[in-house]
Amino acid sequence: MIAEHDKERGTRQKIDEPKTPFAQDEPKELDLKVLEYKLGRIERGEESSEDSSEEETEEQREKRRLFEAKRKAHYNEVLLMKRGQDSDSSDED
Repeated sequence: MIAEHDKERGTRQKIDEPKTPFAQDEPKELDLKVLEYKLGRIERGEESSEDSSEEETEEQREKRRLFEAKRKAHYNEVLLMKRGQDSDSSDED
């Protein structure tokens, strides 16, 4: 029965999937001078963004400062929670 079905439709099915978008025929060459420059900037602690030549506005500075304060407070909360859990477990003993 399966053999009859294969004869009617054929035994091979064409798979028509789109090409994988991230596959590249030729790998891009690394520009070692650009890579060395970027790594040097990271080591020196300079900004790594491409548009660092633009000056930061007062609004951007305030936004960044608020973000850093919130991030610092968040991690302090986690540390306080851990300390609280540690003290709770020592009280139970």
